[in-house]
Amino acid sequence: MKPALFADDAVIVIAVDSELVAIGLTVVLSTRRNLHVAAVAHSLDAAEKAVQRHRPDLVLAGLEFARPLQQRIAREPARMLVLGRNWHIGVPDADTGSLCGFISYAGRRNDYLPLIDTVAHCPQRTAAADSTRCRSCPVRRSLQIPPLGLSSREYQIFTGIGRGFGSSELAAELGVSVKTVETHRESIKRKLGLDSARNLNNAAAGWCRGEVLDENGGS
Repeated sequence: MKPALFADDAVIVIAVDSELVAIGLTVVLSTRRNLHVAAVAHSLDAAEKAVQRHRPDLVLAGLEFARPLQQRIAREPARMLVLGRNWHIGVPDADTGSLCGFISYAGRRNDYLPLIDTVAHCPQRTAAADSTRCRSCPVRRSLQIPPLGLSSREYQIFTGIGRGFGSSELAAELGVSVKTVETHRESIKRKLGLDSARNLNNAAAGWCRGEVLDENGGS
């Protein structure tokens, strides 16, 4: 049950491995009178205990904590915004339907504070991909990965490259020939302005981590 002192506030738990990031977020959130940071955790165990103790309205969790923490608190889930140092969430290893949104702490506070306000005061206890409220929530747009102008098959290959797969592995995975994969690789390089296989590999790996491509195609 929420402590009486903070009955009108949205209670927040921050779970990140960086002390500097936690301090910065705490300072920024202190500018909102109706947001109260109840606990800061720098490990998964500490984050789980903080959520169990404070029953927060919102958990701000680093990418390194978000998924395992969700699993640990599954019986008493909380709304969760994922934090990352890059500009988008990247290519997730799992479905993002149970997450409320993504915040880049490299961005401006005026961009991400409204997202925190919205989720912290949402009447729905957790995010759900099939929820009408969640589908219409503008915060969920923050989970979308920016378009690259690639076809769906090219995008599959691009993200596969980013995960470290070679042409033969991608061909086997997608059920096409190695020659087809190589043709798509060349098309991707041309569309993204990349002049070598090495630059393609680096750009794809960066994209999967959440980096953006610069005007020359690099990340």
